[in-house]
Amino acid sequence: MKEKKLDQLLDQLDPAAKKEYEYVLLKLLNETFPIEYLTLLLQEMNPSEIRKFQKLMNVRTQKTAEIDGLLQIIKLKVNTTSGKISVLKAITYTLIDIYTGENPDLTDSDFLSKENEIINKFGQWHYFWALRMFPRRSDAIDKRLEELIQSANGMKQSQDTSILKPPIDQKETKVSKETLIIKQERQLRQENEKTITRLNKEIKEINKAMDQLIKANNDLSKKLISTEKDLLDVQNQNTQLSKEVSQLEYENKYLVREITQLNSRISEYEEQELTLKQINEAEKSRLLEQVEVYKNNDSSPSFKAEGLIEIIHKDALKKLNLINLRTIDLTEKQNLRYEITQMLNLASQIESYFIVQSENHQESDIATSSNEHSQINKSVSEVAVATNIETEDASVTDTLSSNELKRSGTFYRREHGGYIIFDDGQQSVITESIVNAVGLEHEAEVECTKRQRGDGSAYQYIQLLFQGDDTYAPIVQYLGYIELGEHFKYYCVDIHDNNNRYLIHERDVAFHNPTNGVPCLFNVSLERGEYARISKIYKNHEDMKSEDDVFHPKKTDEKIKKPPKNIAPFLQGCKIAVIGGQAKWFESVVKETGAEFVHENGEHPERIFAELRKSNALFKLLTATSHGATISGVEIAKEHNIPHFTIEGSKSNLRNLLWSNRDIIREGGRKQ
Repeated sequence: MKEKKLDQLLDQLDPAAKKEYEYVLLKLLNETFPIEYLTLLLQEMNPSEIRKFQKLMNVRTQKTAEIDGLLQIIKLKVNTTSGKISVLKAITYTLIDIYTGENPDLTDSDFLSKENEIINKFGQWHYFWALRMFPRRSDAIDKRLEELIQSANGMKQSQDTSILKPPIDQKETKVSKETLIIKQERQLRQENEKTITRLNKEIKEINKAMDQLIKANNDLSKKLISTEKDLLDVQNQNTQLSKEVSQLEYENKYLVREITQLNSRISEYEEQELTLKQINEAEKSRLLEQVEVYKNNDSSPSFKAEGLIEIIHKDALKKLNLINLRTIDLTEKQNLRYEITQMLNLASQIESYFIVQSENHQESDIATSSNEHSQINKSVSEVAVATNIETEDASVTDTLSSNELKRSGTFYRREHGGYIIFDDGQQSVITESIVNAVGLEHEAEVECTKRQRGDGSAYQYIQLLFQGDDTYAPIVQYLGYIELGEHFKYYCVDIHDNNNRYLIHERDVAFHNPTNGVPCLFNVSLERGEYARISKIYKNHEDMKSEDDVFHPKKTDEKIKKPPKNIAPFLQGCKIAVIGGQAKWFESVVKETGAEFVHENGEHPERIFAELRKSNALFKLLTATSHGATISGVEIAKEHNIPHFTIEGSKSNLRNLLWSNRDIIREGGRKQ
């Protein structure tokens, strides 16, 4: 509370009075502390006030009311500046009630006029110290204080309590001494005031210099920020220029590479043109010789047919060479392919009617060329494969050679084409065009027969035994279009979602020579997913639309029931019996479900009847050897309430049947 009163008192003082009060405190701090006057002040206090005084000084004695012990502590404290400050602070708090009272704006004249009133209320030594520390100093205050000091000195000698009245018999020497002291104090006060004025002036000068330094620092900071901003702009411009230089260097390298490739292609075209010219000259000479031979040789229909077929093959080869030159547009290429197909169909029909019929050998021909002597003849044979596939239903046949070799294997899909792993561990690569021509899907079961034509070229006759399932292939196939992007790069874009946009592989760019906006079918690897490999290029959008109907048919019950990939086994504890085909065609699909697998190809159905009676379901694949066995198997299944289903020639169909009928299969055979 007293601290609050002191703060209020100091706030009410004007600047001059505050300065005077600071001078009073400074003077008390610089002079010897008057312990004798403080002793008299303490003697006027009651025990409660003494305890408060001790608390304000933050000291303790064994007996709180013992003044001697407290004085000893005060004598030690006043030897230091901090101790002196704490004692003056305690005295100020003790006298605060005298200063405030009923009139906080007390002047020096009012304070002197209320001397008796203050003495009667607080005590004479309280008034002495209040006058000594009065904040508004004046000559009257100083004069009265000198009188009180003289009285106090006289009282100290005579132990007289009435010191407020000036002594009558005081010696003149004592007065002179006190006067000298007061004069010295005034001189010291004036010197201190000069020192304070000088220090204030120096402080002002220092503050002014500091303001100038702060202003200069602020200016330098602004310049630094501006310089840093300019530096950042320069760095950004440098980075942008570096990017542009890198881009130009990349484009330059790309263009140099393109020029090199074009020069290489031009060289290849020139070599091919020279080779074709030589071949044409040789063929022309050979045909003239053959004409002479035909004139002198047997005129039987088969002999003439062989010559006619050879002429057709040569014409087809010429058209194929035109396609390989890549100097014509896409539409003309497609027209040439169609003409080649028709020519090869005609050759096959002539051969079937005039030659093969006479030798009584009729077999369909789905083949890939393996002529090891000429790359041009390989391309002609690939076209022949596609042609023979289309005309298989017309019973187009070929002559089997004496060293015919059959091998079975499984086809595996790649992002471009695929490969066949035969049962003996050997492999054979299949091109994308053959995959599309034969219609092979992932894990399809095939049989390849090595044959030899009459001209000595060898080929593989590919027969699809059991279709696979592209759902489990390591690729994704999209219908879309070709787009010319930035930096002369070509992309394949999904027609249903343009976010599916992939860079075309450089091999396909070199081979197909793509055009912006052309519809196509392309594959993307699930593992890498970086490049698009072109599977087909369509002649127009109508052809792609018909292909799109195959890719996105209307929803049917079978399509809705299609099993998801990587599903957990859902037929554990069940037994599935399959009749027809080979065991390896079905085993992996059945074991995916967790069921036990039982199989019979149909030649000895009695071997499976015992296991069939314990099975949960019967699946049958109708083949030439399994027809009779399936009839017997169905009868046993009906007899034992076993559900039976027909496999429609593919692993995909078998998976759908197992998934969509899983509840029926689990219940199969329980009602026996």
